[in-house]
Amino acid sequence: MKKICASMILAFCLIFISSSVSGSSESAETGNTDINIVLAHGIFGLNKIGSTNYFNGVEEHLKNSHNAKVLVANVSPVGGIRERGNQLRQQIINAINNPNEYPFFNPKAPIHIIAHSMGGLDSRFILSLANPDNIANLITSLTTIGTPHKGSPLADLFFLGFNPLVNFLKLWFNVNEFLKSLSELGIKKDGIQDLTTVAMHKFNQEYEDNPNVSYFWIAGIGRDGSLNKTSHALSLTYAYIRIVTQEDNDGAVALSSAKRGEAIGVPWFADHLDQVGHDLDHPPHGIPEDFNYLAKYDEIIARIRSIQSK
Repeated sequence: MKKICASMILAFCLIFISSSVSGSSESAETGNTDINIVLAHGIFGLNKIGSTNYFNGVEEHLKNSHNAKVLVANVSPVGGIRERGNQLRQQIINAINNPNEYPFFNPKAPIHIIAHSMGGLDSRFILSLANPDNIANLITSLTTIGTPHKGSPLADLFFLGFNPLVNFLKLWFNVNEFLKSLSELGIKKDGIQDLTTVAMHKFNQEYEDNPNVSYFWIAGIGRDGSLNKTSHALSLTYAYIRIVTQEDNDGAVALSSAKRGEAIGVPWFADHLDQVGHDLDHPPHGIPEDFNYLAKYDEIIARIRSIQSK
């Protein structure tokens, strides 16, 4: 049982894990960049996993290939949407107010948020008109990648006891022991609760999208042309979500949950960590072998730049 719980903790944390850059050795520049990017991470974020960042090589790629100024946000790893969102909001405001410090934002250029997993919900919170402290006037667009807009069955597993699969899973997996193990690691369950389908239903009713911001969604639907639709670490969660929702998913979020209203969106043949440049079959530095994730970020930049040209 302890081995199963340890494996599940590893897989669960790897699904949502994030590392971020809190500073940079880059010097202040007077460059003519026409775009500022915010990269917002998901739940269970850690400051650093060895030398590997969560958005694996994305910050450098956006700077070198698109002359972008990039803020890699660093919010609470275990907080709820509102706590994390307020931290994200403040970091964006700080970047705008201090253009001579990292990330050296161009105050005259538009700001676009690219958010992975729970980071998309944090971002929606700080943009919604229902939030009196919203900063939608500062943000041109939000692109969410693998964000559980309608919640995730993985979060439901720990809070919705009526789920018929829970009793089956208890035959080999002790939910209470798992939560206890998380607690021993210093990981609270509050943030997970915000990702349940019930909590997200309430969130969606309260925090509608802002009509003054352009929204895009991206959904992972599993790897293309492979018997294993995800990395081995996510194969169990992929199968569980498939059973519960009968949908394609990325090992953490179902297709219908990653979609957002009438916003424009596209599917990616990727699992939840492929989306940010990590192949969990080849840790810790492996990148997706059959998914050119950096080219996908090029497509995101092209899409949001098309907004600026209108």
